[in-house]
Amino acid sequence: MVQSGVQILAQRAVPLVFREGDPAYYARFGFVPGGELDFRKPSLRIPDAAFQMIRLPAYEEWMTGTLVYSELFWQHDAVGLRDADA
Repeated sequence: MVQSGVQILAQRAVPLVFREGDPAYYARFGFVPGGELDFRKPSLRIPDAAFQMIRLPAYEEWMTGTLVYSELFWQHDAVGLRDADA
């Protein structure tokens, strides 16, 4: 499913895909830590290793910066690690 999704996005000329997840799992699909390519994570709640990205054919070297999540991610507390006791 991950491979299919990445392939579909590559065909649509999407330059990058970001994700939060287990680097041991997603590395097999080509994901690398976003910080390695000068991207900044949208929250300190995201562990550095979990902030991952993959470059697709439409990627250009000038593309860098801070990933910004839409308000919906914050409304649903869907960013980084959450406090299990909250």
